[in-house]
Amino acid sequence: MLALMSEDERRALLGRIGTPRLSKNTLTTRAQIEADLAKIRERGYAVDLQESEEDLTCFATAIASPEGDPLFAISVSFVAFRVEEDEYEGIGGAVRDAAADLRARLGLEQPVAH
Repeated sequence: MLALMSEDERRALLGRIGTPRLSKNTLTTRAQIEADLAKIRERGYAVDLQESEEDLTCFATAIASPEGDPLFAISVSFVAFRVEEDEYEGIGGAVRDAAADLRARLGLEQPVAH
């Protein structure tokens, strides 16, 4: 959802909640987070590689309003060792496609880039 927020919204939110380390893989600097957000925007989904909790991997996609503001997100999580890295792109693509289907079913237009 951060990837769809405006820079001002993102900065305000991160200023309020901070970037606490939740695991050894947590992205804790603004530079790391901004680099990751650029990748998320490019591929259309986020990947949490044990960043929130050890041994847990998650793929997620935000669903935006017609104006491009993030409304909610869908995700799929799994125990990290059960899925190989070469499967990540397929999983992420499936989550992205599911979000597009849900967006269409809800009558929402494609998000506008900020």
